[in-house]
Amino acid sequence: MFYDGHFLIMLDKIVNTEINYHLGENNLKQVLQPALRTSQGRALVVVDRQVWLNQEKYIREAFSDTKAFFYEFCGGETHKNLYEIQKIYQAALVSGADRSMPVIAIGGGVTGDMAGFVAATFMRGLPLIQVPTSLLAMIDSSVGGKNGFDLPEGKNLVGTFYNPQLIIADTSFLRTLPEKEWTNGFAEIIKTALLNTESLLEKIEAYCVQYLNYANDHNNEFSLSQKIITIYKDKNFLKYLIEASVKTKISLIMSDPFDLGKERYKLNLGHTFAHSLEVSSDYKLAHGQAVAIGIIGALLLSDSLKILEEPIIARMKRLVCFWGLPAAIPQGLEWEKFAKNLSSDKKRKGGRNVFVLPLAEGKIIQSADVDLSHIKRVFDSLSVA
Repeated sequence: MFYDGHFLIMLDKIVNTEINYHLGENNLKQVLQPALRTSQGRALVVVDRQVWLNQEKYIREAFSDTKAFFYEFCGGETHKNLYEIQKIYQAALVSGADRSMPVIAIGGGVTGDMAGFVAATFMRGLPLIQVPTSLLAMIDSSVGGKNGFDLPEGKNLVGTFYNPQLIIADTSFLRTLPEKEWTNGFAEIIKTALLNTESLLEKIEAYCVQYLNYANDHNNEFSLSQKIITIYKDKNFLKYLIEASVKTKISLIMSDPFDLGKERYKLNLGHTFAHSLEVSSDYKLAHGQAVAIGIIGALLLSDSLKILEEPIIARMKRLVCFWGLPAAIPQGLEWEKFAKNLSSDKKRKGGRNVFVLPLAEGKIIQSADVDLSHIKRVFDSLSVA
């Protein structure tokens, strides 16, 4: 185990919530089993099917000598719907769940969102434990209490705020993570770096220069898979990326746990564009890919509104592309479809879309006063980039 420790997430006193976040390698059984004592080893385990295929032996060993009931969930955005929620409710009934029995989510963000919603609503609330198995889930979706599912009209239109009692980030799960899922995580790290006021962006760039030939404009020395292997093997830097990202998010949600517009809105940087792009692409664009495009879109929108204070668009495009992420809208995605899906975004206020706009590194605002002509201009720029 490269990091035997945890940090305690303390939310606003009104919420009165403490969350233990344990970060380590091969630490699942060590952290999990003591947490199951209060339920006499009983648990409903909602596990992503692909994670189960890759890691069944390791997961079963972590639950040895318990009375866990396993339910395999087919992850992916297309399964994030009410029908699948109902199937998990049925699994809870079959398992004999009562209000002392925790729901444990083992998987990526979709699995965590779905299991979290079930935990929040079944019998008016069961204990929740998150075991994120993707980089994106470790740094983002497992933290902050948001959960829910999609409707045909848009992403995350139904959900609750319901925090887990425990988050176990076991980086051994990243060993079998596909390249695409690694890049999804990198997109969220890049977004977080733009929010961070403690030089996270510079530290990422410096690491890439020192170890991954980032100073070379052609960047041909390392393939994407080699970059990922380098990060995965460098346990200290991997731990730093996860911890810095989580702590940045915590700093923004501590005083705004219910996303009422105080600080937490900054975490939606790139997401107004991203959610519409995901839906408009029929989810052919993964969340991280859409966020990467959305980050560039937010920067271009700030530039179009003449509020961008630092010339950082080219810098961010370069970093996005370096990690195998798109900086442009895929060919064939039409403005009309994109604009229609924008109108269903849950962040709208007074009938207008709310955009989180970067002014400079670590300096972010939000605005609902953005004329559609500016959005169309940015869409066109992203379509020809």
